[in-house]
Amino acid sequence: MRTFFRKLYRTGIVMSIILFFALVIFLLMGCRRNQPTLSDPESVPQIQPAAQFSFEPTCPPETEPIQTENTAAEAVTTAPTESAPIAQYCPVDDRNALFIGDSRTVGLADHGDLENANYFAAVGMSVCNVWETKVSVPKVGKVLLKELLNAKQYDIIYIMLGINELGYAFDKTVGRYGALVEQVRTLQPEAVLVLVANIHVTAARSASDKYINNPALDRFNEATAQFADGKTVFYLDANSLFDDENGNLAEEKSADSAHLKAKFYGQWAEWLMIETADILARAEG
Repeated sequence: MRTFFRKLYRTGIVMSIILFFALVIFLLMGCRRNQPTLSDPESVPQIQPAAQFSFEPTCPPETEPIQTENTAAEAVTTAPTESAPIAQYCPVDDRNALFIGDSRTVGLADHGDLENANYFAAVGMSVCNVWETKVSVPKVGKVLLKELLNAKQYDIIYIMLGINELGYAFDKTVGRYGALVEQVRTLQPEAVLVLVANIHVTAARSASDKYINNPALDRFNEATAQFADGKTVFYLDANSLFDDENGNLAEEKSADSAHLKAKFYGQWAEWLMIETADILARAEG
């Protein structure tokens, strides 16, 4: 009996060894079957093609775009504050004028009573995206700026851009502004161009905003004023109409620290038309 169990024990050891080696051989063969070979191209990871790059200079996305939802927040309930006479000229007709601008220009379109003018304006518009943005222009359609300038000849074109560009590389932004002026002149050689200074923000906004503040606005306004030649390109600054005694946008005239209240857009529009008469007189002279 003892011999029988000894033989059974030895047989169990041998069978265990055989099963172990059989398992090892099975695993090795399975791994070998899963290895990629040169004859199986689908099993080899494919190298993805390099991304396509554009060398067209563009600005980064706006980190703090100026919003215009508040431009219509306050209806005109009282007459605009009267200001001292600005020029000894009568207002000109606005029927053949074009305004290119950002959300403040949208406010002018909504509340400025210059209903005959065309407006190529949108929230967040800047010199970085002005040529790529499509805007719906009444009686024209949704168009790019180049398409609009090729479709109609204007007598006078106002450019109102700059606040959305603050915080980007200053010299490059000013350069893009100058390039915009030159391109508009090329497409509209018979038009008079008016570069409109950026209106200030309130003192509280200026003191709390790293990028959109009045020293930065003044710096940009001064830099872009250099593109006016006093012959076919002119520069206008309306900040004296809306500033307080410290050179900030007056709190009582602002809807949201950056835009005018609705009733003051009418004053701005009237001032622009009077000053435009002066400009056209000088241009014709």
